[in-house]
Amino acid sequence: MKWVSKQQLFLAFADGTFSFTEFDFCYKTSLKSFNQKSFKNLAYVLVVDNCNLNLTPLGRFVMPPPMFEKQIKLESFPLFVDMFGHQIAALCADGTLVVADCMSHDKAQKVTMDLDLNKVTKMVLLKEMIVIV
Repeated sequence: MKWVSKQQLFLAFADGTFSFTEFDFCYKTSLKSFNQKSFKNLAYVLVVDNCNLNLTPLGRFVMPPPMFEKQIKLESFPLFVDMFGHQIAALCADGTLVVADCMSHDKAQKVTMDLDLNKVTKMVLLKEMIVIV
């Protein structure tokens, strides 16, 4: 017997329509280099937990999820999240783009974007810009 790692949600509505959604575990590794000697590279790891971004500096100590050192609370669920060094960008379901720094996470900047989120397929945070495709 093979173990299936999928989670499926099937909704049937009173008007006869239905919705089928499939969830699966997804993770992303980054090959971006962060060789800035002015910053101490603390190797921050980010875990999405509902509308929260949990941050752990693996360069300082090993603390597995669900434990974390810092937390950024978002107003809605993040659809796309990316990191570059200590910088974080999260594009949320309500169209808000949140940009924060791991070192001063309480000063996150929020910008409301006028995007069709159904057409967005990727968001990449680079050193000095954010690319949304």
